[in-house]
Amino acid sequence: MPWRCLPLCVDTAAKFGSQTQELNISLTAVGLMWNISDYFYQNKEKLCQSLSGDSTVFPDFPGTPNMPPFDKLWMCLYARLGDLCVDSRPAVRKSAGQTLFSTISAHGGLLHQPTWQAVLWQVLFPLLDKVRSLSNSASNEKVDTGGNILIHHSRNTAQKQWAETQVLTLSGAARVFNTKRQLLQTLGDFPRAWSLLLEFIENSSLSKNNEVSLAALKAFQEILYLNKGSDGNLTSGVTVSASEETDIWGVAWKVWLRIGEESTTPTSEVDTREDLYIPSQPFLTALIQIFPAVFQHITANDILPDDKELQSENESSETDDDDDKQEIRGDVVNVEPTVEPHPSTSGQRSSKHKGIALQNELFTSTFYHTECSASPPKKSGN
Repeated sequence: MPWRCLPLCVDTAAKFGSQTQELNISLTAVGLMWNISDYFYQNKEKLCQSLSGDSTVFPDFPGTPNMPPFDKLWMCLYARLGDLCVDSRPAVRKSAGQTLFSTISAHGGLLHQPTWQAVLWQVLFPLLDKVRSLSNSASNEKVDTGGNILIHHSRNTAQKQWAETQVLTLSGAARVFNTKRQLLQTLGDFPRAWSLLLEFIENSSLSKNNEVSLAALKAFQEILYLNKGSDGNLTSGVTVSASEETDIWGVAWKVWLRIGEESTTPTSEVDTREDLYIPSQPFLTALIQIFPAVFQHITANDILPDDKELQSENESSETDDDDDKQEIRGDVVNVEPTVEPHPSTSGQRSSKHKGIALQNELFTSTFYHTECSASPPKKSGN
């Protein structure tokens, strides 16, 4: 096939994927787009020699000047799959999402480094934004299947079906940040991309849909670690300035803290809404499991918060008149070494003091959440 026809081939497959007359045709078209990506991969050398940057053949990708024609070919494919990820049909969205992130994972290494900015800012982040918007506006009315098809109760509304899409896209984006971490950190705007991804994670973590909120915390946990074989450091193998390191972990800490504060804020005593949200035990467990990864870096970079801020999340999850919680607080033991082998600086003493205070608050919060698992909070009026 002439190279000039390749972008048209991608567009044609995407058009068949978006048609609404027959679902099987759409799913087959998405499968063919995976075959197209495999063709690009296997014929890389031949395509690189024959392709040219003809503006009449390839669409424009603003913000990434001088993008190689071979990279433009991949961007055409990623963009079209991204469009299908927000199709009105759940099956098409799921298939397109799985294909998009599998393709990026398998063949993303072929892209030049500057092209990854286009992948982030013109494919992944716009996709996350669209999915979030469509999920928020989706109907919670039961889907009418005409009696011919049975739908599980976890997928019987448009809102629940979009929740599945939200989980898929957020998990996929987090996996890209995890597997391509070292490459992404060479981009000049990585801190901005990191902050935006954490913003999406924070928003999803506070969703009233348990599936979405738990998946968001799992995505949070995934982006804090590199793949096996590295030392687990967020900035492993990449030269990062001290200020950038501080910014990266400062944002992660603040997001974790806000999620904890918002999700454990007690509701009004007179609140009797049927949709009253109470975080699940798996959610609270996942939230606590994220803490060690963040804590070891905020202490290393001396960005521990003030003592008042340390107590804010724990206090938000307790009631003022709960004597049992106060007894738990009094039982927390300060664990300090009795021997200090070397004189410590004022900064070290401050960090140690904050670490001890944070440790006590963490134990107190953990005890409270453990007690809630045995005696869950009840809605008022029940």
